[in-house]
Amino acid sequence: MKWFASATFLTATLLGLQPAASQQITITLNQFFKQLLATSDHGSLPTALESARVFDQIPSSSPRAITEALPDIDRALRHDNPDIRKYAIVALICIDQRSDSADLLLPVVPSLLRRLDDPDPQITAQAVSAIGSMKPKPPSYIIPVFVQFLSTKNAKTLAGPAVVFALVRLASDQAAVGQAIARFMQENDLNVELRVDTLNALALRSMHNDQIIQQIIQKLAPSESLEVRLAAINALESIGPHAVQMGREQLAEVAQNNEESPQVRNAAKHALSNPRKNEIMY
Repeated sequence: MKWFASATFLTATLLGLQPAASQQITITLNQFFKQLLATSDHGSLPTALESARVFDQIPSSSPRAITEALPDIDRALRHDNPDIRKYAIVALICIDQRSDSADLLLPVVPSLLRRLDDPDPQITAQAVSAIGSMKPKPPSYIIPVFVQFLSTKNAKTLAGPAVVFALVRLASDQAAVGQAIARFMQENDLNVELRVDTLNALALRSMHNDQIIQQIIQKLAPSESLEVRLAAINALESIGPHAVQMGREQLAEVAQNNEESPQVRNAAKHALSNPRKNEIMY
């Protein structure tokens, strides 16, 4: 799953702002959030470019500079105005790119977890991303919280695949994680976009749970959409030879079915190719 790489792009996308021109005056992260929290007029919120000039400082900032700003970032994350909360989310995701982000962000994890119930699904999804992407890894106590989240209605939004991605990265071998993801994938009311995003979230070499792999294989069924079936094939191939071997029979049926979409057939054939032994398994 790909997340935003540019502070300017992330700010503009999440806040719906244009990267408007502004004066070449850059303030510190701490000053930015103090000014933001003092703002009562929605129209005077910072532009995407103004915000990005501050957030682009984060990778090279000292740990002390980040720590000094965190109390006000935390306040912004809990603000009633969703736009203010989004500025906090952008800053936290930028901090996530640092190798020491887990230590730095530990104080705001409780506030991030409260955003799992945010009325804005975009904020919820990005809060999950901010937690799950902490380096070297987030605190282990978030795992049961994320497992429980997958059984809630909020999981059937952008946040669901984000939680799946985080759980696979952290603990795909845990039985409770496998069961929760499998149940989530079996939900009948997930739309095609959520099904595809969930499968893309599972397409990781670190995914070692056979129960989840079986659910991916089931998405090869003819009743699934072309987009879902292609995402399932890609997930199996991305996970690696063990997953492809588990789905060998179903992949071979797809590869040999002349009535199948050429795009899906070719994807199945590619997944079944074994470059190590230079042989085809169908």
